[in-house]
Amino acid sequence: MIKGNNIRPPQDFSTKVCGRCHQIFGPENFSKTKSWFYPDGYLPICNTCLKEYLRANDFNWVTINKICQYADIPFVPTKWEELRAMNGDDVFPIYALVFLGEEFEDLGWGDYY
Repeated sequence: MIKGNNIRPPQDFSTKVCGRCHQIFGPENFSKTKSWFYPDGYLPICNTCLKEYLRANDFNWVTINKICQYADIPFVPTKWEELRAMNGDDVFPIYALVFLGEEFEDLGWGDYY
């Protein structure tokens, strides 16, 4: 069974174009992912656009869960709410980093869901 980016390692990049706003940013403006669909290891939508989308959807759990599914990270509502209380609307990139950490390394969206 193939998990995560095991086929090829993430590719580094110095800049990337956001698929929504079409602005050019460095990797610090994109959330990391272990999804096989994003070979560079980052989501194709910048963090600002993700935050705007989450705000527009009132941080609805269905919306958050869908983004987590794309990123192949689990959606754990209690952890989400805990991190959102600490980080406000800028929570998604932090949430993604938590679930990309060593403790959750082998846990993908489907494993928790």
